[in-house]
Parts: sequence; structure tokens; C-alpha cells
Amino acid sequence: GCQGIDMSPENVAQVRVIAASPDAGSMDFYAGGTALAYSVDFGSASTYVPLPAGNVRLSANTANTTQMLVAANAGLTPGRQYTAVVTNVAASLQENIYADQTTAAPAGDVAVRVIDAATRAGNVDIYMVPAGEKLKATAAMRAGVGFGSATGYMLLPAGTYSLVVLSGGTAPTNQALPLMTAPQTTYAAGAVRTVV
Repeated sequence: GCQGIDMSPENVAQVRVIAASPDAGSMDFYAGGTALAYSVDFGSASTYVPLPAGNVRLSANTANTTQMLVAANAGLTPGRQYTAVVTNVAASLQENIYADQTTAAPAGDVAVRVIDAATRAGNVDIYMVPAGEKLKATAAMRAGVGFGSATGYMLLPAGTYSLVVLSGGTAPTNQALPLMTAPQTTYAAGAVRTVV
């Protein structure tokens, strides 16, 4: 039997998936029995996929197989967007589901959220270094962010920034060796961004 499903915006949630396990290989993602994305490689993300609101099981399989790797239950609210991230090493996979901000950042600002999916970094301090500035002259946006945690959305003036990650508690000096320094990225006013 066929039945219609009301997929009007007020009854739909949207979900995107990100593969952030360094050694689990390509993954296929499902919401219940509905495919969301196929062959998602490490570091890749899908676009948002509309799903009926309500409780759903989001799972990741080894690509092109029925072997489930990890699953998590989510309560999807109509009109909301979500990001499901599969993290950790293959032997200890976990899936975290984060509610996304669906409204634009205030005029002149950008909203940036960082999700820590680094399996061996320990707690980290997050810096958004403006173009032309030095790390040591920048205050940490969030300190002590743990594996699997998200910073929440941080408001910054629109502009160009480089994301710098230091081990938790490391002073931001010229001698500090960052765990990661991302290339400069321009964030337009009103933008809402997630960095994993």
C-alpha cells in the first residue's frame, strides 16, 4: 500500500550527516529504512535531507553493505535542522546529533560552531584569529572543549578568520605549537557555519 506523507516545511525536519571517523572507511547513512547518503568518505558531509518530524533512528553502515556500524535515536522537530556526526576510531564509533541554528546571525555578525571530533587531541582551546592578527593577541573563543563536544554558536564580526586549535590550557604564544591551523576563511554577515 502506498500512502502520502505530508512533506510541507512545517512538518519536515532536515538532517545532514558527516563521516568523521579516521579509520571506519566509507559509510552509507540511513534514517530508519530510508537512505540519506551513500559512500560518505572521511571528512565529507551530505547536504540536508528532508525527513518527517518525530522519532527516528539514524544509522551508519559500512558502504555498500548491510553491516551497521553505529546508530543513535533522534527526536526531530518540524522546521529544525540537525547534523549527525560519526566520530572516533572504528573500534569505538559513536554518533552524535546536534541541533543546528536555523536563523541568520545578527546583522554584521557570523555564528560559528566548532565540533571536536579529534580522537586523540584531548581537551582543546579554540581560537578564531582575524586576518592580519597574531594568535597571541587573540582570546580563546572557547577553552577546554572535549572530544564529541560542540562549542555552541559563537558570534563574531563578519570577516576573515583562521581557526586555530591548541591543547587545552596552552598559552597562545609565538612558541605555542597548534594542533591545527586552518586556512583563512571569509565569513559573510548573517552566515551560520559549523566546523568539525
